[in-house]
Amino acid sequence: MRTQDCDLIIFGGTGDLAKRSLLPALEDMRRQGDLGTRSRIISASRRDISDAEYRRLMAPEHPKSDWPDFAACLHHRSVDIPSGHGFSSLRSLLQDAKDRKRLLYLSTLPEHFVSAVQGAHEAGLVNKDTRVVVEKPVGTDLSSAQELNNKLSEVFDETNILRIDHYLGKTRVRALADRDFTTPGKAHGVQITLAEAQDIGTRGEFYDRTGALRDMVQNHLLQLLCLVAAPPSSDDLNAAKVQMLGQLCVHGEPVWGQFDGYLEVPGVETGSHTETFVAMEARLHIDPWWDTPFLLRTGKCLAEKRSQVVVGTEVIDLSLTGENAYTALLRDALRGDRSKFVSREEVEAAWRFIDQLRADRSTKPPKSYKKGSWGPS
Repeated sequence: MRTQDCDLIIFGGTGDLAKRSLLPALEDMRRQGDLGTRSRIISASRRDISDAEYRRLMAPEHPKSDWPDFAACLHHRSVDIPSGHGFSSLRSLLQDAKDRKRLLYLSTLPEHFVSAVQGAHEAGLVNKDTRVVVEKPVGTDLSSAQELNNKLSEVFDETNILRIDHYLGKTRVRALADRDFTTPGKAHGVQITLAEAQDIGTRGEFYDRTGALRDMVQNHLLQLLCLVAAPPSSDDLNAAKVQMLGQLCVHGEPVWGQFDGYLEVPGVETGSHTETFVAMEARLHIDPWWDTPFLLRTGKCLAEKRSQVVVGTEVIDLSLTGENAYTALLRDALRGDRSKFVSREEVEAAWRFIDQLRADRSTKPPKSYKKGSWGPS
C-alpha cells in the first residue's frame, strides 16, 4: 500500500525532535515510496525564517544524495501559537490543496497543544479527515490529561487522534505483543529496565517539573509491562492494556534516587526532591500473573544505556542500532492505522496509577547515587 500526497504540519518544527527523528523518518518514507513526492512538510514555529533558511537549518550533517529532492518539500511558516498570530499564513499555503490528506503533529511545548489545535481549527486547517499526532506527555497528571483529551475531542473524532509513544514503533518492542509469556515456567518474574547513561543536559527546568516517574514510567515502562503481560490472542490490545493498568499495584515502597550534582544543574530548584531514578516492584491482580513480581527500573546517569526485558531467565534486548521508530509510526499515522498508538483510556488509566504513586510517596528526599552507577544501593 502506498501513501498518496499529503500535507504534514509540524508544530514545533524547528525543534530537536523534528531534526533528529521526524524529518529523517519522513525522508526514509519518501525514499521507500510511502510519502508522495508532491507532499509538503510544513514547520510552524516562532522563528522568523524563510523556507531556504529552514532547509539549511534542518539539513543533516552528512546528507544523502537525495537530500535536495526531499528538502524541496520542506517549508516554514512563523506561527506564534499562544497569540494565534501566523495561522493565516498556514491557511494561505494550504489553500491550493484543500482536499489533500492532512496531518498535524504536536511537537511543540505541551502547554501549547490546545492552542495549536484550536488555532488550526479556527484557521480552517482541520476537516473531518484531518488527523492529529500528539507527542508525549499527554498531560502531567490525570486531571490535565482528561482536560487535554476533552479539548482534542472538541475538534477531532477520536479515531483521528493519535497519541504517540515512540517505543511502540520499535521493531523488538512490537514483537513482544506476539509472544506468549504466560505459559508455565516463564511467569516467575519480569524485569524491565530502561536505563540512560546521559544526564539531563540543558533541560533542567523541564525535567525538574517532570522527573523519571512521569517522563519514563507513565508511558514507556507501563507500555512494556502491558505488552509482556497481555495474552497474544487479544483481539483488542488497547482494551487489554486498559484492563491490566486498572489491576496494577505497587508492592512495597519504590526506590527514589537522584544523581549527585543534580541540584547544581541550571533550572533545577534549590533542594529539589525530583527523582532521576525510580525502581519498584509491581503486581498484576489478574490471572496468570497474581504472584509474579514485575521489577521496573529507569534512571539518568546510569552505568550504561540499556533497554531490556527479562522474563524468567530469558533476556530480551530491545535496542536496535540505527532504527528510527518514528518511521513506522508516521507511516501508520498517514495510513490511519491506530494499532501502534495509545488510546485515551490507556493514557488516563496510566495516570491513575502514577497519581496514586505520587500521592503515596514519602516526603523524604530521594537517595543520592553516583553518576555511572546503577542507582542507589
